[in-house]
Amino acid sequence: MITPVEKKRYIFIPCASYQDQITILIDYIIKDLKAKDPRIAFVTLEIEYGKVGLAAAKERLKHHGLNLVDVEIMPVGAVDASTTILNIKRAKADYVIVHLDITTSIAFIRETKRYNMGARMLGDYYSCDEDIVRAAGSAAKDYIGSHTFNSWYDDTPAMAELRNVTLKYEPGDPKMRNRYYIQGWVMSMIFAEAMKRAGKDLTPENMIEAMESLKEFDTNGLSAPITYTPTNHKAGEYCRLFKADVEKGRMVPISGWVKVAK
Repeated sequence: MITPVEKKRYIFIPCASYQDQITILIDYIIKDLKAKDPRIAFVTLEIEYGKVGLAAAKERLKHHGLNLVDVEIMPVGAVDASTTILNIKRAKADYVIVHLDITTSIAFIRETKRYNMGARMLGDYYSCDEDIVRAAGSAAKDYIGSHTFNSWYDDTPAMAELRNVTLKYEPGDPKMRNRYYIQGWVMSMIFAEAMKRAGKDLTPENMIEAMESLKEFDTNGLSAPITYTPTNHKAGEYCRLFKADVEKGRMVPISGWVKVAK
């Protein structure tokens, strides 16, 4: 999407990539969970998002001298995951990387309990969401996720301000907003700062130059600090790890901001 920068000058992303998030999950399995020769399966979608994620998983496992023991492809929005789960069981996977959309993640995770899949599950981005925990219930116990944005429930001044402003314009609506709402807020912060730096003579080129001047731009905890350069339009390489709290229906942080290891 953003490489090479010189050919895609007007494209920026506000967070770490899917590849970064999957890399961090695989490193977590091997380094933090200290899994010895783990049998890792990967479940994804037959779209570009899924293909990029699968390639990243294979590349990182190769770095550790490992291969995937099973790859399962699910249709977007699938409600039946029985065949996928049975295939993963036959492959005797210890861990499953879940790289799906929210709806398909719910269907998959919820049915793992019914079929007693047994493997530990870890998901990234769309598969790291409070809606998944609430809908999947006890099947999401011990579920781990990686994401580049904090959640609505995070106890920081910036998130408190976000909640207050949201409820000011939508009073009486206590509904939780997901991480994609947080992402939209961060993107607005980035653009607002860039416009300030560009000054009154705001043109596309001045805006680009202002964006590329952001270095360790502080979102006050909504995400890791943001940095762009003339040769890099990806905001950073940091993710945070979360674990499902089934009783509260939340993904609770279990790490600080983790940078992708080379």
